[in-house]
Amino acid sequence: MLDEEAFLAQAKAEAEANEKKPYQINIDLIKIYPTDSFLVKIGKRMVQAVQISFVAILSFILWFLTMLAG
Repeated sequence: MLDEEAFLAQAKAEAEANEKKPYQINIDLIKIYPTDSFLVKIGKRMVQAVQISFVAILSFILWFLTMLAG
């Protein structure tokens, strides 16, 4: 277990590292592995397309509501 000073120093370092990062959203898409068969890869690509479309539509709705609010 870390002592209090080391814990606070680590928390401060993590907070500073997070502040330096630009704002970004990480989307967890379904993973496609090289060992997947051809049909599985096609199916996973379709799922990825649906996931990206869903995020795009949701982002547009949020943007539109924000612009509507002024």
